[in-house]
This record gives sequence, C-alpha cells and structure tokens, in this order.
Amino acid sequence: MDPGVKDVDEGAWLLPIRALFLPVWLGTLGLYLLRPELLAPVTLTVPMGLRLGGLVVAAAGVALLAWVHQTLGVWFSHRLRIREGHALIMIGPYKAVRHPMYTAFLMISGGLFLASALLPIGLVVLGGVIAVVWSRTPREERMLTEAFGDEYRRYAARTGALLPRFR
Repeated sequence: MDPGVKDVDEGAWLLPIRALFLPVWLGTLGLYLLRPELLAPVTLTVPMGLRLGGLVVAAAGVALLAWVHQTLGVWFSHRLRIREGHALIMIGPYKAVRHPMYTAFLMISGGLFLASALLPIGLVVLGGVIAVVWSRTPREERMLTEAFGDEYRRYAARTGALLPRFR
C-alpha cells in the first residue's frame, strides 16, 4: 500500500457479491440476446410504459455516473480509501448528495431491472447493489467523518445521503 493511504475494511462478504454480479449479468444478457425463450420462466409481466421508464432511469444513472467520475477526478477509488492530501468534494453532484455514485448504480440496476423485466437482474444485480450500498454507506460515512471531522459533519447536515435533502 502507498504511504499516506488509509483503506477501510469492507467485510469478507463483499467479494462473493462482486464475483456473482458479473457472471449473472453477462449470462442473463447473453441469454436475453441469443436465446430469450429460455428466460420466459423468469420474466415478469411489466407494462411497456414502465419498461421504457426503466430505460430512461438507467440512462440518467449512466449520465450521473459519468458526472460523478468527472467531478471526483484523481480522488476516485473503487475502495473506501483516504489518501494523503485528500480533498472533501462538495461540488457537482456532491453539492446536494453525499453518495451520488451509489445513487447512479441504484438507478442503473433498477432501471435495467424494470426495462428487462428479468427476475435474475432484479434479484442478483439490483439486490447486490442494494446490499453493497446498505453495507458500504455507513462505513464510508465513518471514514469521511474521521478524515474531515466537523467539515464533513456540516456537509452531511445539509446534504442527503442518496437523494437531495428537500427542506
């Protein structure tokens, strides 16, 4: 590990969730494209309007994710990590929401679940994202509070965790 880097342990259960996510996602997508009739038993009845709405939500999630990555710049990490000289980002999507990347992942996976109407996408992909966000958010909040103290507490008081705070 680099000097001046502090990683937070995310728990051993996260690795199997991540390992399951990609094969289920790619396998379901492959079947959907190549042999959609095999997915009939796990396809839900979802009105076309909701399916199209799911595509819009997923596309908005991709746009939000791109904005998050652009805003974070060099501070982006797939790990819960604080590096030497780390800055607390409070601009762009972080101006109103503390964890917009998690919001984007929820929008993408939820939107794709609605659009596809496929139970494996809902159970494994959306369920996995929900489990990761549910587990990771409190750890990240503690890490940021330890690193930035009162500055982070003030920021947290005026922003929502996953959605903007409306007063």
